[in-house]
Amino acid sequence: MLGELWGRRLLFCNVYAPNVYDHWFFASLLAKITFYPTYELIVAGNFNFPASPELDCRPARARRLRDWDTKGVNFLMDDLSLLDTWCSLHPEERDFTFYSNPHGQYSRIDYILISTVLFPMLSWADILLSPLSDHSPVKMVLKFAPSQGSRS
Repeated sequence: MLGELWGRRLLFCNVYAPNVYDHWFFASLLAKITFYPTYELIVAGNFNFPASPELDCRPARARRLRDWDTKGVNFLMDDLSLLDTWCSLHPEERDFTFYSNPHGQYSRIDYILISTVLFPMLSWADILLSPLSDHSPVKMVLKFAPSQGSRS
C-alpha cells in the first residue's frame, strides 16, 4: 500500500513468507519493493524464520537451522537498510511472537521492519499478548512531525 503522511512517501508491505526458505519469494518481494525507490518502508508480517536463532528461539533449537533458513528477513533488512523495530528498542530483551506446541518452542518470527530514516520517529514497539492464537501481534508507534509549512 502506498501513502503519504506529513509529506513523507510511505510504502506499507505486509508479508507472509513460506515456512521453508524460498529465494524466489524474497527476490520477487525485493523487486516489487525497489520499484518504489523514493518511498520510505514499513514491512511487517510473518517471516516464518527467526532473524537470529540464538536470540530469537527458546529453548535453543534442537535442530540447527540451515544458514539459508534465516536469510529471508536478514536479506530484506540488509538490502533495503531496514531496522527491526522491536529489537532496536529492546536490544537486551528476549521475547517471542510464536509458540509451536508440537515442538514446545518459542520463537520470534513476526517483525515490523522500517527504513532507517524512520528510526528517529520510532517511539514505541512491543510484542503483545494473544491468548487465542499461536502468534502474538507486534505493534509500533511512529511519531511524525508535520513538515514546516505543511497544511495537511
